[in-house]
Amino acid sequence: MKKHLEFIVPYSPGKSGHNPDAIKLSSNENLAGCSVHVQAALREAVACIEYYPNQTQALVAEIANHVGVDEAQIMIGNGSDELITLLAMGYLEAYHTVLSAEQTFSQYQFAAQLIGSRYRFSKMILDTYDLEAMADQITDATRLVFIANPNNPSGTMVGETAIVQFLERVPSSCIVVLDEAYYEYVKRRDYPNSVGLVARFPNLVITRTFSKAYGLAGLRLGYAISSPDIIRVLNVVKQPFHVNALAMTAGIAAIRDQAFIRESVASVSEQRHRTMQFLDKFKNQGVAYTNSVANFVLIDLPTTGQKAYAYLYERGIVVRDLSSFGRPNAIRVTIGLPKHMDQFFSVFSEWINSLD
Repeated sequence: MKKHLEFIVPYSPGKSGHNPDAIKLSSNENLAGCSVHVQAALREAVACIEYYPNQTQALVAEIANHVGVDEAQIMIGNGSDELITLLAMGYLEAYHTVLSAEQTFSQYQFAAQLIGSRYRFSKMILDTYDLEAMADQITDATRLVFIANPNNPSGTMVGETAIVQFLERVPSSCIVVLDEAYYEYVKRRDYPNSVGLVARFPNLVITRTFSKAYGLAGLRLGYAISSPDIIRVLNVVKQPFHVNALAMTAGIAAIRDQAFIRESVASVSEQRHRTMQFLDKFKNQGVAYTNSVANFVLIDLPTTGQKAYAYLYERGIVVRDLSSFGRPNAIRVTIGLPKHMDQFFSVFSEWINSLD
């Protein structure tokens, strides 16, 4: 094994339940599933899986039309995780530095370690990226900067003014990646129009996914929006046929059904509000939560997240213990359908009231 790979900790996904009836609230998936039009398209596509995928251009065209850019500015990937890795492969040398925040998506650090580059992180303010502090940390060696917006696991976001001010301070030799895996869920007016910033900042990359709002996590599909020059580099380092035919077929059908997205997002917004109102009842018992704009909520607890996780797990509800994110006294809970949240409210109430 290469020396620099010895320090990589393999990714540990959110666990599933120990029985088929368990409610999985650990991986920020869409518990409403996917569009019925996607399901119909997949049933037809199965008849042709003996052939190599040939839907790339059709999907790229669909995405480009949806977001309002040229096709040359779109790159699809086997999940946005692959796109993060491709950026590392295309732009990092061992002497380069990757910069992000202290409590955020682990794949940014993994991408740096995979190449043998140095990974640095900036402290957060109120569970949110401190972009001024991050800008101060950029050096001549900084090649990639990752900003999850909204952030995982806190669900917090950075507004357009802060993003623009940050981009204005970043040298053109440094690529800024806005990871917008949860952007469909954000309804705040100050959320950045990131696509509109790409023309002004050619070193900006936006990554998005079909795994969350579109409900296609099992198919692994994501896309990047950037300048044609950066997209060309990503195309150089990708594997042939790196996205499978079923994923691309599903992606095309999913983008065409925006009514499903609107309905799903509205449901999450309503249930997230319900969840925060529910958690307010336990403020005097040491419970707090972040002001999430995504499809999950980070909950700070009066004891370890592992204890909450174990109690809920044994009763058929799976959440994410955030010890691996540096938050040992916190859990992250996916916002599900009303029936899922009702069950979570019931079991969480039992647990918190059982504490001494």
